[in-house]
Amino acid sequence: MISASPSRVSARHRNGSSRDEDFELVEVVRRDFESPRADFEARTIFDDSQSPNPMGVVIEQETFAWADEPNRRFVLMQFVVSNPQTQDLQDVYAGFFMDWDINTILNKTAICYDRFES
Repeated sequence: MISASPSRVSARHRNGSSRDEDFELVEVVRRDFESPRADFEARTIFDDSQSPNPMGVVIEQETFAWADEPNRRFVLMQFVVSNPQTQDLQDVYAGFFMDWDINTILNKTAICYDRFES
């Protein structure tokens, strides 16, 4: 989610009984099978062009994961937010909304914290 004011919020999450779908794919997700940086690397680009009040931002997302210890217990995601517009944006904030109860219907834990593993 990204915002420049209370009336200028771009998000993709549940909104009551509906869903905000403010982001549009600019470039489909592509996996780099020959990445020298990680066992899994993928990249995509999206923008907020579907927002009712878009800011015109473009967001590039890169995702990295590894198969071996000590790096197999996490995934890194890097987001680069750019403003290709001619007008500067002021007071822009970006954040994440995580749905921690994912897959509870199937009684499966997708995300957990183990205080004994570090």
